[in-house]
Amino acid sequence: MMGLFFSALLLGLIFNAAPVRASAIFPPPTAPASSGAPSGHMCPGTRILVIGATPADRSDICAGATAARAFLQSKGLVIEPAFTVEVTNRLPDGISRSAAGCYFEDRRHAYLLSYASFLRQRTW
Repeated sequence: MMGLFFSALLLGLIFNAAPVRASAIFPPPTAPASSGAPSGHMCPGTRILVIGATPADRSDICAGATAARAFLQSKGLVIEPAFTVEVTNRLPDGISRSAAGCYFEDRRHAYLLSYASFLRQRTW
């Protein structure tokens, strides 16, 4: 179930042919202070960095990215995106409370609710 959730979310957010540029509408969220590049996990065979995810969510995100890429390739679309997926319990300010995630194209950064947070939300 979680793999399907992340596959659908990644297809809708990341591989959309006409992504909504939330950063053009809302100010970019303030990133937590860090001491350099974000640490995380690179999904095998991709250039997708996953940060803030539990091992189960990280596995599902990587499986979803692989499934999304395979689906698009089966339709003749070759897409090899490089971006960061940050799993969080709350989306940036200005994003609809019913959203499960968002993508800031200019920063190549996606924010996804954790699966547990998504279930507590009860809407999508």
